[in-house]
Amino acid sequence: GQHILSQAFIQTARAETVGFHLTDNTLTIDLHTNNLTATQIQDAETLANEIVWQNRPIHIRFATLEQAKKLPLRKIPPIERGKLRLIEIEDFDLTACGGTHVQNSGSVGQIKITKIERRGEQLRVSFVCGKRALLDYRYKNSIINQLTTNLTTGTNDILPAITKLQDELKNANRTLRQQQEIVLQLEAQSLLEACTKKGKINVVTHVFSDRNANEVRQVGQILAKQPKTIALLALAGPKTTLFFTKSEDAPGQMDVLLKTAVQMLEGGGGGGSEFQAQGGGPAVPTDRLQQILNRAGKLASGQIK
Repeated sequence: GQHILSQAFIQTARAETVGFHLTDNTLTIDLHTNNLTATQIQDAETLANEIVWQNRPIHIRFATLEQAKKLPLRKIPPIERGKLRLIEIEDFDLTACGGTHVQNSGSVGQIKITKIERRGEQLRVSFVCGKRALLDYRYKNSIINQLTTNLTTGTNDILPAITKLQDELKNANRTLRQQQEIVLQLEAQSLLEACTKKGKINVVTHVFSDRNANEVRQVGQILAKQPKTIALLALAGPKTTLFFTKSEDAPGQMDVLLKTAVQMLEGGGGGGSEFQAQGGGPAVPTDRLQQILNRAGKLASGQIK
């Protein structure tokens, strides 16, 4: 199969094979090009299968290196002595090879290219032959049949149906994000209204247990947009996450406060800047985590003049 496909790429696209890989599950050739059109790839695949269908005889013969240089070999291997074992697919391909080969091209069976990958200046072509091609088609056909059942559509309408589902999912996710932003805005507003005030400065401390780290960060960022506000937030769970932030007109050093809080966690780390810092450490009970935030809040109040 490899001999046939390699010669097919030479004849249809002038793309020579520079590598071949065979394992229990994969069969690939590497082409000395990285720019083939879909039409060129299909033409090579079609020619390869035409050679299979023509059931051309395959001959094995031997030649010295000097004799081989006078033959239309696809590639002459680097040997210095002895004879070369040549495999000839009648009137199609002639190459030196020491492997096992069938007696005619029809015995190779169907040749199907399954994937094309660009690798630097080369293209890696994955393909299957014979029984492997049958098993590959059987598996993919079962997937198509399952999709037509699940999507209640015909084979030709699978891609439009999937595209429609993707569009619907994008729209649903967009709506969900918008609703989520509204919920987080309301939650931030509630925390702001209930927070401790030090003069004209709002100091918000809160431990979340039913949010994820990104949502906690969003709440903090919403609060930091409010004037004269410091937000010291934590997320309880398998590990503790801390997120400290403040508005530009609020006093205090968030990185300093975070360092102190992490020390009280007795493990962990983090860092940031004057305006925003994030870190974490081992899991601790929620009440202990609230105590740590309250302590950080008192330190923040001490930084307020």
